[in-house]
This record gives sequence, structure tokens and C-alpha cells, in this order.
Amino acid sequence: MDPVTNPYAPGAGRPPAALVGRDEQLSTWRVALDRLERGRSTQSVTMYGLRGVGKTVLLTEFLKSAQTRDWIAAKVEAGTDRSLRQLLGEALHDPLADLARPNAGMKLMKALKTMLSFKASYDASGTWNFGLDLANSAGGGADTGLLETDLGKLLKDLAAAASEEGVGLAILIDEAQDLSPEERTAVCSAAHQAGQLGRPSCLH
Repeated sequence: MDPVTNPYAPGAGRPPAALVGRDEQLSTWRVALDRLERGRSTQSVTMYGLRGVGKTVLLTEFLKSAQTRDWIAAKVEAGTDRSLRQLLGEALHDPLADLARPNAGMKLMKALKTMLSFKASYDASGTWNFGLDLANSAGGGADTGLLETDLGKLLKDLAAAASEEGVGLAILIDEAQDLSPEERTAVCSAAHQAGQLGRPSCLH
């Protein structure tokens, strides 16, 4: 076969020329997004399988699908030299920066201030400001040092902001088996709270 036109291009997480045999998973994700956009609850999902079966590719497709709907969406990979706190903080910066504007609603302003406090919990330099004066906004408090508490506060405020914007919040974690026990507990707690309170958010 011509090496230039050959569609086979192996690589970790690299999207194939055609995503075959994953219609059920993609449909489940679309249904989840549709339900949340209509104010209905949905369940968080854990995907598992042998290395190389396409979990990362699917998560990337899920991310693209949420981004197409203008959701606040972030995908991180556990098992690196950075903590989940750092990974989520950095991954959420760009989608939130895209929403920051002078006429932002109160819930979005609150979420931005909470995001700044979450950032400060692992980076004391305080280099973020989203270009807005948040001094008189509610929010913050996601810097207690307790991940379960801080992550819960952050996702609660982000979900409220997403609802105000008419969108949802999607957090996707690749290689979740490499999370520390504290990080797994925090993620499970956040997913549990989101489901109980009917927040427009997905944790995968």
C-alpha cells in the first residue's frame, strides 16, 4: 500500500481514520449531554479496557462533542508528574478565559473568582486575573488545601456558571487508575454531589 495514503497511523491516543465500533459509547455520551441540556440528570461513566483499545481516542471525541456545544469542558491525563489539582486548574483556564467578559453574569464572575482561588492553592504566584476586576464578586474559597472540599466548591460554582450561560460542564479524566486515593475520593465525591443536586455536569 502507498505509505502516503495508508490510513493506518498507530500512536497513543492518535485518532484513527475512522472510529469504528464505538457507536454505542458515542450515543451514550450524546444522550448524556442532551439530558443535561434539558435539565435532566445523568450518570457519570467510567470506561475501562486493555491498553490500546481506544479509551483515550473516545475521551477526545467526548471532549470535542462537548466543545462543539460550547460547554465548559476539560480533559486531563492522570499519572503525570502533576497533581489532579494542577491538571484541572490548567485545563480549565482556557475555556473560562473564553467566557470572561465585562458583562459576565454574577454566577460566572463567582466561578472565575473561585477558579482563581483554586489556582492559588497550588501556585502562589497568582498570575491569572481573567482580565476582570473580581474584588467585589462573591466566590473564592477553593484553597483550603483539602482537595475534596476545594474540588467540590470549584465544580459547584462552575456548574452554576455553566447553567447561567445555557451550557454544561464536562470533566474528562484519562488514566484515572493512576489517581491517588485522595484524588479518587475527591472525584467520586464531586460526581456524587453533582448527581444529587442535578447540576449540569458530567465527570468521565
